[in-house]
Amino acid sequence: MSTTPDTDASTSRPSPGHPCPVSKFWELPGDTALCPDLRRRVRTSLAGFTHLVDDAELAACELFANACRHTRSGQEGTVSVSLSGLRTGLV
Repeated sequence: MSTTPDTDASTSRPSPGHPCPVSKFWELPGDTALCPDLRRRVRTSLAGFTHLVDDAELAACELFANACRHTRSGQEGTVSVSLSGLRTGLV
């Protein structure tokens, strides 16, 4: 099963003391077997947000799995995943 490559919407430099902003979008097949892949993508994308990366990874995977299980996305459809990290440290 193949997935689309990461797409970056922002590549600006971080200001001192703040993580670099992150904007990612993935279109994934609606298959819960992709949760480990999504976890890796979130963890890699949010490397500068060490205080939130565990929670963001868990929340993204829970929402993804729910979309796969409880919508038509899990019936050979796709799930759109959007991830944003702000300079303020919010994800």
